[in-house]
Amino acid sequence: MLRDANINNQLWLDIVFQHHEKIDGCGYPVGLEGDTIKKEALIISLSDRYSAMISPRSYREGMNAQSALGKIIYQ
Repeated sequence: MLRDANINNQLWLDIVFQHHEKIDGCGYPVGLEGDTIKKEALIISLSDRYSAMISPRSYREGMNAQSALGKIIYQ
C-alpha cells in the first residue's frame, strides 16, 4: 500500500513491515526479536495498540485512555 502511494523510503517501509513484531520473537510477519526490530517500529506498534484499545469496535466499546495506558504499562 505504501508503494502504491509512492512511498519508497526504505526506513518507512521497514517500520511498517515490522510494527507487529514482538521483542520475544512471537510477533509477525517474520518473528523478529530483540534488537533486530527497529525502535521506530516498536513506537508505531505501541501507538497502534493504544489506538486499537481506545477505539470502539462492533463487538465492544472503546476503553478510556487511562485504562488503556494502564494495560500497556502493566501488561
